[in-house]
Amino acid sequence: MNYYSKIFWHFTGSPKDVDWGNINYPKDILINKSPKSIGESIEILKLILDSRKLKATCSEKIIASNTTENFCCVTDIPLINLKNHRRYYGDVAIGFSSQSIYSSFHPVFYIPRRLLTNNLVERIESIVVSSEEELNNIGIDEDTAMRSGFEKRKDGRYNVPVTEVKPKKLNDLEQNILSFLKSTEYGDDEGDSFYQEREWRKIQDFDFNKENVTGIIVPQEYIEDIINYLSTKGYNNVNVLSWEFIEKS
Repeated sequence: MNYYSKIFWHFTGSPKDVDWGNINYPKDILINKSPKSIGESIEILKLILDSRKLKATCSEKIIASNTTENFCCVTDIPLINLKNHRRYYGDVAIGFSSQSIYSSFHPVFYIPRRLLTNNLVERIESIVVSSEEELNNIGIDEDTAMRSGFEKRKDGRYNVPVTEVKPKKLNDLEQNILSFLKSTEYGDDEGDSFYQEREWRKIQDFDFNKENVTGIIVPQEYIEDIINYLSTKGYNNVNVLSWEFIEKS
């Protein structure tokens, strides 16, 4: 069995209003959010098929004001392993041929959050002059001030060293690369790492042809509806699979 797929899948049931900047593992997604309902996921699938467009509606905050550009995404997880992805992103997926993806999508680069943070901030050292009264108001007495390395001035005030941490200003190339970075931790168990998601991204919308759609996955009870819908819209040679079939294969 291949460790990658020649069909790239997009799931239409991603949970709404997820603050991805605070998500370290896939399993974190389900703490306060749930995938969209099957009905809503089906409607989104039909909108994608009607428009022949996968819209770039996703963005992720990396740190502070550093965010990705808007993107759309797919995964090359092998078919047999998609059931794990389903837990987080819903019961409906549309598959695209690999050749339609290679020209405009790029694999995501996964990196631990601590390394990503260290390289996206700058630390600016400065001195702030504070009076004894101002320090006392925040619970710092003279003894604490001296032990903390504050320098007492002749006028009785203190030179207080301050480190300001702020996001780095990125050039165009760095900003573009940033859009293909995904912070994660690593682990062996399912749900322990975003690395398991094998994500590919495209900045801006993905416009596709009907021939680029190779497969659709829905629950068994929606198979007939989707087959009829594809026929009326002129989508030919699209394999429609059920999760029940995949789990038995």
